[in-house]
Amino acid sequence: MTLLLRFQELLFVIWSGCLSRTLDDKRNNTGRLLIAKSRLGPDGIVLPMFMDLASIDIKIYEPKVKTQDDDDLSAAEKLKLLKEKYRHFSGEKNK
Repeated sequence: MTLLLRFQELLFVIWSGCLSRTLDDKRNNTGRLLIAKSRLGPDGIVLPMFMDLASIDIKIYEPKVKTQDDDDLSAAEKLKLLKEKYRHFSGEKNK
């Protein structure tokens, strides 16, 4: 019976996440909210936030946008980029 009740409690979870604040974040009234799992959308999103606990003021911002998205690249461009990265990290000279 107890296991069944625990399973039923899990079904009501809409999203699961955690809040991260370093010492610098506490000084600057900032932080990060990680949405680990969500039934409302994508998982693994890190949201920057303003957090002033003295006045209980919390603002969550949109995630920062990447400058270049790998999904926009064609298969040939991805292959070329991977080859360049391999050469760079392996110390291989350009052929």
